[in-house]
Amino acid sequence: ADQFGPLPHRARRLLQLGEIRVRCRRCGVKSLLIRGKEAMFETFPGDYELSAVFLDTPGMAFVDSHSFRCSLKGDWEEDFPRLVRLLEAFEACAPEAPGAGEEAEEAALATGPDGGGDGEGGGEAR
Repeated sequence: ADQFGPLPHRARRLLQLGEIRVRCRRCGVKSLLIRGKEAMFETFPGDYELSAVFLDTPGMAFVDSHSFRCSLKGDWEEDFPRLVRLLEAFEACAPEAPGAGEEAEEAALATGPDGGGDGEGGGEAR
């Protein structure tokens, strides 16, 4: 809570979804579909060195060579931290792609979608 009171539930969830999107981008997840009590992850092709921490994630199973699924509880308050931990474990396995990382994200935000810009983050959000 701050001077305006506690963050509304929907606003907090929107921020959490934004965090999930950023984490997916950092570790090479091409798409994430959460439906019911299952999260489906599709990754970009790459040489992932999968760690024991990632492979031992309860409820996680590979669907094919570039996708996996994870069972969820169906309660966002429990599922959000679980998704964050799973993405953290996967991020540690992901190869460093050219142009990936926080510096590239900051540069993309500063220059905008056309490569130009004033360095003030005036580009469109995608």
